[in-house]
Amino acid sequence: MSDWNTEILEKPNWQDHIKDFFEPEDVNCMSARSIDLQTYYGVRLNADRIHFHTQRGTMPPQAGRRWTDIKVQNFYNWMAAGYPEQEAQFHIFNLKTDGAPRKRRNLREYEYDQDALDQLKKAFSGMMTKDVEDPTGYFKLAAIHWLPAPALYCRHHENAYNPWHRAYLNAFEDAMREIEGCEEITLPYWDIQGGYIPDFMWQEPFDAYEFKTDVKDFRDKVAAKSGDRTERKTKVALLNGIKDFKVSPGGLGIDGFINQALGAEKWQDFNGWMNGANRRHNGIIMAHDLGHVLCGTESVPGQFNLSLAVPNFAAYDPLFWFFHCNWDRLWWLWQRQVKSTTVEAFKTLATTEDDPSDWIDDPVLSMLQPFGVFTKDVINATDWQIEYSTPAQESSIQPSSFAVSSASAHEGVRISSTKAISVRVKDINRLAIPGSFYVKLLADGEELAKTYVFQSDAPQLCLSCTKSGQFSVDFLLGADQIENKKLEVRIICMALEGPKEIPPLSCGSPTINARLLMN
Repeated sequence: MSDWNTEILEKPNWQDHIKDFFEPEDVNCMSARSIDLQTYYGVRLNADRIHFHTQRGTMPPQAGRRWTDIKVQNFYNWMAAGYPEQEAQFHIFNLKTDGAPRKRRNLREYEYDQDALDQLKKAFSGMMTKDVEDPTGYFKLAAIHWLPAPALYCRHHENAYNPWHRAYLNAFEDAMREIEGCEEITLPYWDIQGGYIPDFMWQEPFDAYEFKTDVKDFRDKVAAKSGDRTERKTKVALLNGIKDFKVSPGGLGIDGFINQALGAEKWQDFNGWMNGANRRHNGIIMAHDLGHVLCGTESVPGQFNLSLAVPNFAAYDPLFWFFHCNWDRLWWLWQRQVKSTTVEAFKTLATTEDDPSDWIDDPVLSMLQPFGVFTKDVINATDWQIEYSTPAQESSIQPSSFAVSSASAHEGVRISSTKAISVRVKDINRLAIPGSFYVKLLADGEELAKTYVFQSDAPQLCLSCTKSGQFSVDFLLGADQIENKKLEVRIICMALEGPKEIPPLSCGSPTINARLLMN
Protein backbone atom coordinates (compact mmCIF):
# COMPACT_ATOMS: atom_id res chain seq x y z
CA MET A 1 0.00 0.00 0.00
CA SER A 2 1.24 3.50 -0.82
CA ASP A 3 2.67 5.65 1.98
CA TRP A 4 0.37 8.65 2.06
CA ASN A 5 2.77 10.63 4.26
CA THR A 6 5.79 10.45 1.92
CA GLU A 7 4.23 9.95 -1.52
CA ILE A 8 1.69 12.12 -3.31
CA LEU A 9 -1.29 10.00 -4.33
CA GLU A 10 -3.42 10.87 -7.33
CA LYS A 11 -6.58 9.24 -5.95
CA PRO A 12 -6.49 8.57 -2.21
CA ASN A 13 -9.61 7.14 -0.57
CA TRP A 14 -10.97 7.09 2.97
CA GLN A 15 -10.62 3.40 3.73
CA ASP A 16 -7.00 2.97 2.63
CA HIS A 17 -5.59 6.40 3.44
CA ILE A 18 -7.57 9.31 4.89
CA LYS A 19 -8.97 7.56 7.98
CA ASP A 20 -5.39 7.18 9.24
CA PHE A 21 -4.62 10.90 8.93
CA PHE A 22 -6.06 11.64 12.37
CA GLU A 23 -4.43 10.61 15.63
CA PRO A 24 -6.37 9.97 18.88
CA GLU A 25 -5.32 13.41 20.15
CA ASP A 26 -6.92 15.03 17.09
CA VAL A 27 -10.13 13.04 17.48
CA ASN A 28 -10.48 13.89 21.17
CA CYS A 29 -9.60 17.56 20.70
CA MET A 30 -12.09 18.18 17.91
CA SER A 31 -14.92 16.08 19.38
CA ALA A 32 -15.10 18.71 22.13
CA ARG A 33 -15.87 21.19 19.34
CA SER A 34 -18.55 18.91 17.85
CA ILE A 35 -16.34 17.95 14.89
CA ASP A 36 -16.13 14.21 14.24
CA LEU A 37 -12.75 13.10 12.88
CA GLN A 38 -13.40 9.40 13.44
CA THR A 39 -15.97 8.65 10.74
CA TYR A 40 -16.10 9.08 6.97
CA TYR A 41 -19.10 11.41 7.07
CA GLY A 42 -17.71 13.49 9.90
CA VAL A 43 -14.45 14.18 8.05
CA ARG A 44 -16.19 14.66 4.70
CA LEU A 45 -18.56 17.27 6.08
CA ASN A 46 -15.68 19.20 7.65
CA ALA A 47 -13.14 18.68 4.88
CA ASP A 48 -13.05 22.34 3.83
CA ARG A 49 -12.23 23.48 7.38
CA ILE A 50 -9.71 20.67 7.91
CA HIS A 51 -7.87 21.57 4.72
CA PHE A 52 -7.96 25.29 5.53
CA HIS A 53 -6.35 24.88 8.96
CA THR A 54 -3.86 22.11 8.12
CA GLN A 55 -2.64 23.97 5.05
CA ARG A 56 -2.04 27.13 7.09
CA GLY A 57 -0.39 25.25 9.94
CA THR A 58 -2.92 26.22 12.59
CA MET A 59 -3.97 22.60 13.25
CA PRO A 60 -3.00 20.39 14.97
CA PRO A 61 -2.12 22.98 17.64
CA GLN A 62 1.24 21.37 18.54
CA ALA A 63 3.93 22.53 16.10
CA GLY A 64 5.63 19.12 16.09
CA ARG A 65 2.45 17.39 14.90
CA ARG A 66 1.61 19.69 11.99
CA TRP A 67 0.90 18.02 8.66
CA THR A 68 3.62 17.79 6.03
CA ASP A 69 3.05 19.41 2.64
CA ILE A 70 2.63 15.92 1.15
CA LYS A 71 -0.04 15.00 3.69
CA VAL A 72 -1.91 18.27 3.05
CA GLN A 73 -1.73 17.66 -0.71
CA ASN A 74 -3.06 14.11 -0.34
CA PHE A 75 -6.01 15.35 1.70
CA TYR A 76 -6.69 17.94 -1.00
CA ASN A 77 -6.44 15.23 -3.69
CA TRP A 78 -9.05 13.21 -1.79
CA MET A 79 -11.37 16.21 -1.86
CA ALA A 80 -10.67 16.75 -5.57
CA ALA A 81 -11.46 13.10 -6.31
CA GLY A 82 -14.93 13.49 -4.84
CA TYR A 83 -14.32 12.17 -1.28
CA PRO A 84 -14.33 8.45 -2.24
CA GLU A 85 -14.90 6.09 0.67
CA GLN A 86 -13.15 3.18 -0.99
CA GLU A 87 -11.17 2.47 -4.13
CA ALA A 88 -14.11 0.77 -5.86
CA GLN A 89 -15.94 4.11 -5.98
CA PHE A 90 -13.60 5.50 -8.62
CA HIS A 91 -15.59 5.71 -11.78
CA ILE A 92 -15.12 8.93 -13.67
CA PHE A 93 -17.43 9.38 -16.63
CA ASN A 94 -15.83 10.42 -19.88
CA LEU A 95 -18.59 12.68 -21.15
CA LYS A 96 -18.66 12.82 -24.93
CA THR A 97 -18.44 16.08 -26.84
CA ASP A 98 -17.86 14.67 -30.32
CA GLY A 99 -20.97 12.57 -30.87
CA ALA A 100 -24.18 13.30 -32.74
CA PRO A 101 -25.79 16.70 -32.03
CA ARG A 102 -28.06 16.77 -28.99
CA LYS A 103 -31.24 18.26 -30.48
CA ARG A 104 -33.66 17.79 -27.59
CA ARG A 105 -37.32 17.91 -28.51
CA ASN A 106 -40.55 18.46 -26.60
CA LEU A 107 -41.83 15.17 -25.17
CA ARG A 108 -45.24 16.02 -26.60
CA GLU A 109 -43.87 15.71 -30.15
CA TYR A 110 -43.26 12.00 -29.60
CA GLU A 111 -47.01 11.37 -29.68
CA TYR A 112 -46.84 12.12 -33.40
CA ASP A 113 -43.51 10.44 -34.17
CA GLN A 114 -43.86 6.71 -33.58
CA ASP A 115 -40.34 5.92 -34.78
CA ALA A 116 -38.82 8.35 -32.28
CA LEU A 117 -41.05 7.00 -29.48
CA ASP A 118 -40.09 3.40 -30.28
CA GLN A 119 -36.41 4.33 -30.17
CA LEU A 120 -36.89 6.12 -26.83
CA LYS A 121 -38.62 3.02 -25.42
CA LYS A 122 -35.77 0.87 -26.71
CA ALA A 123 -33.15 3.03 -25.00
CA PHE A 124 -34.90 3.08 -21.61
CA SER A 125 -35.76 -0.62 -21.72
CA GLY A 126 -32.21 -1.51 -22.72
CA MET A 127 -30.72 0.50 -19.88
CA MET A 128 -33.17 -0.97 -17.37
CA THR A 129 -32.22 -4.55 -18.28
CA LYS A 130 -28.50 -3.97 -17.67
CA ASP A 131 -26.80 -5.33 -14.57
CA VAL A 132 -27.10 -3.15 -11.47
CA GLU A 133 -23.30 -2.76 -11.41
CA ASP A 134 -23.07 -1.61 -15.03
CA PRO A 135 -22.07 2.09 -14.98
CA THR A 136 -24.14 2.70 -18.12
CA GLY A 137 -27.19 0.90 -16.71
CA TYR A 138 -30.32 2.63 -15.45
CA PHE A 139 -29.85 1.64 -11.80
CA LYS A 140 -26.27 2.86 -11.51
CA LEU A 141 -27.06 6.18 -13.18
CA ALA A 142 -30.18 6.83 -11.06
CA ALA A 143 -28.21 5.90 -7.93
CA ILE A 144 -25.87 8.86 -8.50
CA HIS A 145 -28.67 11.23 -7.43
CA TRP A 146 -28.84 9.91 -3.85
CA LEU A 147 -29.45 6.37 -2.62
CA PRO A 148 -27.89 3.91 -2.23
CA ALA A 149 -25.29 5.37 0.12
CA PRO A 150 -22.57 6.51 0.12
CA ALA A 151 -22.68 8.25 -3.30
CA LEU A 152 -24.02 11.65 -2.17
CA TYR A 153 -23.04 13.34 -5.39
CA CYS A 154 -26.18 15.36 -6.07
CA ARG A 155 -26.06 19.15 -5.83
CA HIS A 156 -29.13 21.11 -4.74
CA HIS A 157 -29.74 24.55 -3.20
CA GLU A 158 -26.41 25.95 -4.27
CA ASN A 159 -24.91 27.59 -7.34
CA ALA A 160 -23.73 24.28 -8.79
CA TYR A 161 -27.31 22.93 -9.04
CA ASN A 162 -27.77 23.76 -12.74
CA PRO A 163 -24.21 22.86 -13.90
CA TRP A 164 -24.22 19.52 -12.05
CA HIS A 165 -27.55 18.47 -13.54
CA ARG A 166 -26.42 19.48 -17.04
CA ALA A 167 -23.47 17.09 -16.70
CA TYR A 168 -25.81 14.44 -15.24
CA LEU A 169 -28.17 14.67 -18.23
CA ASN A 170 -25.24 14.38 -20.63
CA ALA A 171 -24.01 11.23 -18.85
CA PHE A 172 -27.51 9.71 -19.05
CA GLU A 173 -27.83 10.63 -22.72
CA ASP A 174 -24.42 9.09 -23.44
CA ALA A 175 -25.65 5.86 -21.79
CA MET A 176 -28.81 5.91 -23.92
CA ARG A 177 -26.56 6.05 -26.99
CA GLU A 178 -24.77 2.89 -25.83
CA ILE A 179 -27.91 0.90 -26.69
CA GLU A 180 -27.69 -0.64 -30.14
CA GLY A 181 -29.75 1.32 -32.65
CA CYS A 182 -29.86 4.42 -30.40
CA GLU A 183 -26.47 5.91 -31.26
CA GLU A 184 -27.89 9.36 -32.09
CA ILE A 185 -30.81 9.47 -29.66
CA THR A 186 -31.45 12.51 -27.49
CA LEU A 187 -33.42 13.01 -24.30
CA PRO A 188 -36.76 14.85 -24.69
CA TYR A 189 -37.87 17.50 -22.24
CA TRP A 190 -41.25 17.68 -20.53
CA ASP A 191 -42.57 21.25 -20.62
CA ILE A 192 -44.10 21.49 -17.14
CA GLN A 193 -45.71 24.81 -18.08
CA GLY A 194 -47.59 23.32 -21.02
CA GLY A 195 -50.45 21.84 -18.96
CA TYR A 196 -50.02 18.53 -20.79
CA ILE A 197 -48.18 15.23 -20.52
CA PRO A 198 -48.52 12.26 -22.93
CA ASP A 199 -50.43 9.13 -21.91
CA PHE A 200 -47.41 6.97 -22.78
CA MET A 201 -45.68 8.22 -19.62
CA TRP A 202 -47.99 5.83 -17.76
CA GLN A 203 -47.04 2.93 -20.02
CA GLU A 204 -43.92 0.74 -20.01
CA PRO A 205 -41.07 1.49 -19.74
CA PHE A 206 -41.85 5.05 -18.64
CA ASP A 207 -44.46 4.29 -15.97
CA ALA A 208 -42.06 3.04 -13.28
CA TYR A 209 -38.72 1.46 -12.50
CA GLU A 210 -38.66 -1.93 -10.79
CA PHE A 211 -35.75 -2.41 -8.39
CA LYS A 212 -33.63 -5.48 -9.04
CA THR A 213 -31.72 -5.27 -5.79
CA ASP A 214 -32.32 -4.03 -2.25
CA VAL A 215 -31.34 -0.41 -1.60
CA LYS A 216 -30.21 0.63 1.88
CA ASP A 217 -30.32 4.06 3.47
CA PHE A 218 -27.80 5.70 5.80
CA ARG A 219 -29.08 3.80 8.80
CA ASP A 220 -28.34 0.53 6.97
CA LYS A 221 -32.08 -0.03 6.67
CA VAL A 222 -33.58 -1.44 3.47
CA ALA A 223 -35.42 1.50 1.92
CA ALA A 224 -36.42 -0.25 -1.31
CA LYS A 225 -36.67 -4.01 -1.75
CA SER A 226 -35.94 -5.96 -4.90
CA GLY A 227 -39.25 -6.04 -6.79
CA ASP A 228 -40.48 -2.68 -5.46
CA ARG A 229 -41.55 -0.12 -8.05
CA THR A 230 -41.32 3.65 -8.12
CA GLU A 231 -44.50 5.65 -7.50
CA ARG A 232 -46.11 8.61 -9.20
CA LYS A 233 -49.40 10.50 -9.13
CA THR A 234 -52.02 9.70 -11.74
CA LYS A 235 -51.93 11.87 -14.84
CA VAL A 236 -55.04 13.81 -13.79
CA ALA A 237 -53.80 14.38 -10.23
CA LEU A 238 -50.37 15.43 -11.46
CA LEU A 239 -51.64 18.00 -13.96
CA ASN A 240 -54.32 19.32 -11.60
CA GLY A 241 -51.76 19.72 -8.82
CA ILE A 242 -49.47 21.80 -11.02
CA LYS A 243 -52.39 23.89 -12.27
CA ASP A 244 -53.95 24.50 -8.86
CA PHE A 245 -50.88 25.09 -6.70
CA LYS A 246 -50.60 28.64 -5.45
CA VAL A 247 -48.35 30.20 -2.86
CA SER A 248 -51.15 32.53 -1.85
CA PRO A 249 -54.67 33.37 -3.03
CA GLY A 250 -54.13 34.74 -6.51
CA GLY A 251 -50.39 34.19 -6.12
CA LEU A 252 -47.75 32.59 -8.28
CA GLY A 253 -47.81 28.94 -9.24
CA ILE A 254 -44.97 27.02 -10.89
CA ASP A 255 -45.59 28.86 -14.16
CA GLY A 256 -45.28 32.22 -12.40
CA PHE A 257 -42.09 31.27 -10.57
CA ILE A 258 -40.48 30.06 -13.81
CA ASN A 259 -41.43 33.26 -15.65
CA GLN A 260 -40.17 35.35 -12.75
CA ALA A 261 -36.83 33.50 -12.83
CA LEU A 262 -36.55 33.84 -16.61
CA GLY A 263 -37.11 37.58 -16.27
CA ALA A 264 -34.19 37.95 -13.86
CA GLU A 265 -31.20 39.99 -14.92
CA LYS A 266 -28.75 38.49 -12.41
CA TRP A 267 -27.77 34.89 -11.78
CA GLN A 268 -28.73 34.91 -8.10
CA ASP A 269 -32.31 35.95 -8.94
CA PHE A 270 -32.60 33.29 -11.64
CA ASN A 271 -31.00 30.48 -9.65
CA GLY A 272 -32.73 31.41 -6.41
CA TRP A 273 -30.24 30.13 -3.87
CA MET A 274 -26.92 31.90 -3.80
CA ASN A 275 -23.86 30.58 -1.97
CA GLY A 276 -23.50 33.77 0.07
CA ALA A 277 -24.96 34.57 3.47
CA ASN A 278 -28.31 35.89 2.25
CA ARG A 279 -29.78 32.54 1.18
CA ARG A 280 -33.36 32.67 -0.04
CA HIS A 281 -35.56 29.95 -1.43
CA ASN A 282 -36.92 31.41 -4.67
CA GLY A 283 -36.12 31.53 -8.38
CA ILE A 284 -35.81 28.43 -10.53
CA ILE A 285 -34.85 26.26 -7.54
CA MET A 286 -38.17 27.03 -5.84
CA ALA A 287 -40.04 26.05 -9.03
CA HIS A 288 -37.93 22.89 -9.27
CA ASP A 289 -38.68 21.86 -5.67
CA LEU A 290 -42.40 22.46 -6.14
CA GLY A 291 -42.37 20.41 -9.34
CA HIS A 292 -40.85 17.46 -7.52
CA VAL A 293 -43.54 17.31 -4.84
CA LEU A 294 -46.40 17.93 -7.25
CA CYS A 295 -45.29 15.03 -9.47
CA GLY A 296 -44.47 12.65 -6.62
CA THR A 297 -46.71 10.94 -4.12
CA GLU A 298 -47.57 11.86 -0.55
CA SER A 299 -45.60 10.14 2.20
CA VAL A 300 -47.27 7.19 3.92
CA PRO A 301 -46.46 6.57 7.61
CA GLY A 302 -43.93 3.77 8.01
CA GLN A 303 -43.15 3.49 4.30
CA PHE A 304 -40.28 4.90 2.28
CA ASN A 305 -41.46 7.31 -0.39
CA LEU A 306 -40.30 5.90 -3.75
CA SER A 307 -41.33 8.90 -5.83
CA LEU A 308 -40.14 12.20 -7.25
CA ALA A 309 -41.19 13.94 -4.03
CA VAL A 310 -37.95 13.02 -2.22
CA PRO A 311 -34.30 13.00 -3.36
CA ASN A 312 -33.65 9.44 -2.15
CA PHE A 313 -35.44 7.81 -5.10
CA ALA A 314 -36.44 10.68 -7.41
CA ALA A 315 -34.05 9.76 -10.23
CA TYR A 316 -35.39 6.20 -10.48
CA ASP A 317 -38.74 7.44 -11.79
CA PRO A 318 -38.33 7.72 -15.61
CA LEU A 319 -40.22 11.04 -15.52
CA PHE A 320 -37.24 12.51 -13.65
CA TRP A 321 -35.11 12.61 -16.81
CA PHE A 322 -37.67 14.46 -18.93
CA PHE A 323 -38.52 16.70 -15.96
CA HIS A 324 -34.87 17.68 -15.45
CA CYS A 325 -34.16 18.06 -19.14
CA ASN A 326 -36.70 20.90 -19.04
CA TRP A 327 -34.91 22.67 -16.17
CA ASP A 328 -31.71 22.56 -18.19
CA ARG A 329 -33.62 23.95 -21.19
CA LEU A 330 -34.89 26.83 -19.06
CA TRP A 331 -31.38 27.59 -17.80
CA TRP A 332 -30.07 27.66 -21.38
CA LEU A 333 -33.04 29.81 -22.44
CA TRP A 334 -32.17 32.31 -19.67
CA GLN A 335 -28.48 32.23 -20.58
CA ARG A 336 -29.28 33.12 -24.18
CA GLN A 337 -31.69 35.88 -23.15
CA VAL A 338 -29.12 37.61 -20.95
CA LYS A 339 -26.20 36.78 -23.27
CA SER A 340 -24.29 34.69 -20.73
CA THR A 341 -23.54 31.60 -22.78
CA THR A 342 -19.75 31.81 -22.36
CA VAL A 343 -17.84 31.42 -19.10
CA GLU A 344 -16.58 35.00 -19.21
CA ALA A 345 -20.03 36.49 -19.85
CA PHE A 346 -21.66 34.20 -17.30
CA LYS A 347 -19.24 35.23 -14.54
CA THR A 348 -20.12 38.90 -14.99
CA LEU A 349 -23.73 38.10 -14.01
CA ALA A 350 -22.95 35.45 -11.39
CA THR A 351 -20.27 37.08 -9.26
CA THR A 352 -21.04 39.42 -6.37
CA GLU A 353 -19.10 40.55 -3.31
CA ASP A 354 -21.24 38.24 -1.18
CA ASP A 355 -21.18 35.41 -3.72
CA PRO A 356 -17.70 34.96 -5.29
CA SER A 357 -16.97 32.80 -8.32
CA ASP A 358 -15.06 29.99 -6.55
CA TRP A 359 -17.78 27.53 -7.60
CA ILE A 360 -16.75 28.34 -11.19
CA ASP A 361 -12.97 28.79 -10.72
CA ASP A 362 -11.76 26.70 -7.78
CA PRO A 363 -10.37 23.32 -8.96
CA VAL A 364 -12.05 21.46 -6.08
CA LEU A 365 -15.25 23.40 -5.45
CA SER A 366 -16.07 23.55 -9.16
CA MET A 367 -15.62 19.84 -9.85
CA LEU A 368 -18.86 18.11 -10.85
CA GLN A 369 -18.40 14.59 -9.54
CA PRO A 370 -18.55 11.82 -10.65
CA PHE A 371 -18.56 13.17 -14.19
CA GLY A 372 -14.95 14.33 -14.38
CA VAL A 373 -15.83 17.84 -15.57
CA PHE A 374 -15.89 21.29 -13.98
CA THR A 375 -18.53 24.01 -13.81
CA LYS A 376 -16.74 26.04 -16.47
CA ASP A 377 -16.88 23.05 -18.82
CA VAL A 378 -20.68 22.99 -18.99
CA ILE A 379 -21.56 26.70 -18.99
CA ASN A 380 -21.70 26.82 -22.79
CA ALA A 381 -24.21 24.19 -23.92
CA THR A 382 -23.11 24.73 -27.51
CA ASP A 383 -19.78 23.08 -26.63
CA TRP A 384 -21.80 19.89 -26.07
CA GLN A 385 -23.84 20.36 -29.26
CA ILE A 386 -26.97 20.85 -27.13
CA GLU A 387 -29.95 22.51 -28.77
CA TYR A 388 -33.57 22.65 -27.63
CA SER A 389 -36.68 22.93 -29.73
CA THR A 390 -39.13 25.64 -28.60
CA PRO A 391 -42.61 24.76 -27.28
CA ALA A 392 -45.33 26.12 -29.54
CA GLN A 393 -46.92 28.22 -26.76
CA GLU A 394 -43.69 29.71 -25.39
CA SER A 395 -43.39 33.49 -25.57
CA SER A 396 -40.47 35.73 -24.75
CA ILE A 397 -40.10 36.73 -21.10
CA GLN A 398 -39.65 40.40 -20.26
CA PRO A 399 -36.84 41.32 -17.85
CA SER A 400 -38.02 42.05 -14.34
CA SER A 401 -36.37 43.75 -11.41
CA PHE A 402 -36.65 42.14 -8.01
CA ALA A 403 -37.95 44.34 -5.22
CA VAL A 404 -35.52 45.07 -2.41
CA SER A 405 -36.11 45.71 1.27
CA SER A 406 -33.38 48.23 1.98
CA ALA A 407 -31.44 50.89 0.10
CA SER A 408 -28.94 53.66 0.70
CA ALA A 409 -30.26 56.50 2.86
CA HIS A 410 -28.01 58.83 0.89
CA GLU A 411 -29.75 57.98 -2.40
CA GLY A 412 -33.27 57.76 -1.02
CA VAL A 413 -35.97 55.21 -1.82
CA ARG A 414 -39.42 55.00 -3.31
CA ILE A 415 -42.11 52.72 -1.91
CA SER A 416 -43.55 50.79 -4.87
CA SER A 417 -46.84 49.95 -3.14
CA THR A 418 -48.37 49.91 0.30
CA LYS A 419 -50.79 47.21 -0.82
CA ALA A 420 -48.13 44.55 -1.41
CA ILE A 421 -46.13 43.19 1.50
CA SER A 422 -43.14 40.85 1.44
CA VAL A 423 -43.25 38.45 4.38
CA ARG A 424 -39.93 36.73 4.98
CA VAL A 425 -39.58 33.67 7.20
CA LYS A 426 -35.93 34.08 8.08
CA ASP A 427 -33.18 31.74 9.31
CA ILE A 428 -34.74 28.29 9.04
CA ASN A 429 -32.20 25.59 9.89
CA ARG A 430 -33.05 22.81 7.47
CA LEU A 431 -30.36 20.49 8.88
CA ALA A 432 -32.73 19.89 11.79
CA ILE A 433 -35.54 18.76 9.47
CA PRO A 434 -35.25 15.08 8.43
CA GLY A 435 -36.62 15.15 4.89
CA SER A 436 -38.44 17.30 2.34
CA PHE A 437 -40.82 19.76 3.95
CA TYR A 438 -43.43 22.48 3.49
CA VAL A 439 -43.10 25.96 4.96
CA LYS A 440 -46.59 27.36 5.52
CA LEU A 441 -47.57 30.89 6.50
CA LEU A 442 -50.85 31.32 8.41
CA ALA A 443 -52.85 34.41 9.34
CA ASP A 444 -55.25 33.91 12.26
CA GLY A 445 -54.92 30.16 11.68
CA GLU A 446 -55.78 30.31 7.96
CA GLU A 447 -53.16 29.17 5.47
CA LEU A 448 -52.10 32.03 3.24
CA ALA A 449 -49.04 30.67 1.47
CA LYS A 450 -46.70 27.70 1.35
CA THR A 451 -43.65 26.44 -0.43
CA TYR A 452 -41.72 23.19 -0.54
CA VAL A 453 -38.07 22.36 0.06
CA PHE A 454 -36.74 19.21 -1.60
CA GLN A 455 -34.12 17.51 0.56
CA SER A 456 -33.00 14.15 1.91
CA ASP A 457 -34.06 12.63 5.20
CA ALA A 458 -30.38 12.86 6.23
CA PRO A 459 -29.49 16.48 5.37
CA GLN A 460 -26.66 16.51 7.90
CA LEU A 461 -24.82 14.00 5.67
CA CYS A 462 -25.24 16.08 2.51
CA LEU A 463 -22.48 18.48 1.48
CA SER A 464 -24.88 20.84 -0.31
CA CYS A 465 -27.17 20.93 2.73
CA THR A 466 -24.41 21.56 5.23
CA LYS A 467 -22.99 24.38 3.09
CA SER A 468 -26.36 26.14 3.01
CA GLY A 469 -28.20 24.80 6.01
CA GLN A 470 -29.78 28.10 7.04
CA PHE A 471 -32.08 29.92 4.63
CA SER A 472 -35.06 32.25 4.29
CA VAL A 473 -38.22 32.14 2.20
CA ASP A 474 -40.21 35.13 0.93
CA PHE A 475 -43.97 35.32 0.36
CA LEU A 476 -45.56 38.20 -1.54
CA LEU A 477 -48.98 39.02 -0.08
CA GLY A 478 -51.61 41.69 -0.15
CA ALA A 479 -51.60 43.99 2.88
CA ASP A 480 -55.29 43.26 3.46
CA GLN A 481 -54.47 39.55 3.87
CA ILE A 482 -52.32 40.13 6.95
CA GLU A 483 -53.49 43.43 8.44
CA ASN A 484 -54.35 43.09 12.14
CA LYS A 485 -53.89 39.32 11.95
CA LYS A 486 -51.59 37.00 13.85
CA LEU A 487 -48.95 35.54 11.53
CA GLU A 488 -47.61 32.06 12.31
CA VAL A 489 -45.34 29.55 10.63
CA ARG A 490 -45.90 25.81 10.27
CA ILE A 491 -43.15 23.49 9.08
CA ILE A 492 -44.48 20.13 7.90
CA CYS A 493 -41.85 17.45 7.30
CA MET A 494 -42.59 14.52 4.97
CA ALA A 495 -40.71 12.07 7.19
CA LEU A 496 -40.70 8.27 7.24
CA GLU A 497 -43.12 8.36 10.15
CA GLY A 498 -45.53 10.25 7.90
CA PRO A 499 -46.14 14.01 7.67
CA LYS A 500 -45.26 15.63 10.98
CA GLU A 501 -45.03 19.18 12.23
CA ILE A 502 -41.61 20.48 13.28
CA PRO A 503 -41.79 23.23 15.92
CA PRO A 504 -39.98 26.39 14.75
CA LEU A 505 -37.88 26.38 17.94
CA SER A 506 -36.48 23.01 16.83
CA CYS A 507 -35.14 24.32 13.53
CA GLY A 508 -33.25 27.49 14.28
CA SER A 509 -36.02 29.57 15.80
CA PRO A 510 -36.85 31.43 12.54
CA THR A 511 -38.35 34.91 12.62
CA ILE A 512 -41.20 36.49 10.64
CA ASN A 513 -40.38 39.80 8.95
CA ALA A 514 -42.93 41.91 7.07
CA ARG A 515 -41.58 44.58 4.70
CA LEU A 516 -42.87 47.17 2.30
CA LEU A 517 -41.39 46.78 -1.17
CA MET A 518 -39.11 49.41 -2.67
CA ASN A 519 -37.95 49.95 -6.23
